[in-house]
Amino acid sequence: MKKNILIFSLFPLLFFANSEYAYSETVKLSQDGGMEIEIVHPDAVLNERTFSISFLIQNNGWESKQDIILKLTNPDQAFIPVSENTIQIEELTASSSFGTTLDYVVHEDATEGTHFINIDYSQILLSNNVDPMPQTQMNIAIPIEVLNRPEIIIETITPESIFAKSEFFQQGINLYNKSKFKDAKFKFEQDIVFNPKSELSYLYLSKIFRKLDKKDLEEQNLNAVILLNPKNEEAIYNLAKLKLNSSDYEKSKDLNNRLKFICKNFCNQSDKLKIEIENLSKK
Repeated sequence: MKKNILIFSLFPLLFFANSEYAYSETVKLSQDGGMEIEIVHPDAVLNERTFSISFLIQNNGWESKQDIILKLTNPDQAFIPVSENTIQIEELTASSSFGTTLDYVVHEDATEGTHFINIDYSQILLSNNVDPMPQTQMNIAIPIEVLNRPEIIIETITPESIFAKSEFFQQGINLYNKSKFKDAKFKFEQDIVFNPKSELSYLYLSKIFRKLDKKDLEEQNLNAVILLNPKNEEAIYNLAKLKLNSSDYEKSKDLNNRLKFICKNFCNQSDKLKIEIENLSKK
């Protein structure tokens, strides 16, 4: 049996609940008409553990695609879908994209070794964005190694050395700073797959959606940040601004009062926002 040493401080035990073997592989594929498919999956998983496979489908061509289907199958039933095992997209227009994740549980009787998830991909290209062409298909095999539960040896150290930011988050920051918002968005979503409580990834997603003028998605991600950390000043301030811009003065005022009560870094912004709310609500 393999032995793995997990090194952590005594108090943050839940941090490592799903972190074993959290290494991932990225598969990038191209299909007719400028379609790009990016699949991120773990290279190894443990018996009876849940894992996720994330997908980003991008239409980089100038013609729309319809009836895009990805059907996942597992011949030896080593991996059990938590809910869905099929992705269906009615249409992707030019320069649009679609991202999602599918969750699986490793069957308790899965044998140690490499197992495969087969993906059947199909699409219909609209010639000149009008005439449907014959359906095209592609088959993909994703290898995932199943490992038996390791014997755990616990050692304790100071916590500073264990809270490294995930590679996906840092990649997202780098892309965001280069104004590559679509690519940055996918990296932050990947970080959330492995770190569901990644407060900063939700915050950066809200910033991306603000730049893309997608107010509903911006608000959803800001609410997620505040749910994870009710004292995140930047998220409260940005949500108050968002509500002000949509003329919801009462909600904006409530949020700003909340910010003023807890603020350490955004006190000046809160004072300016209070004046702005008062001026606009009088009109």
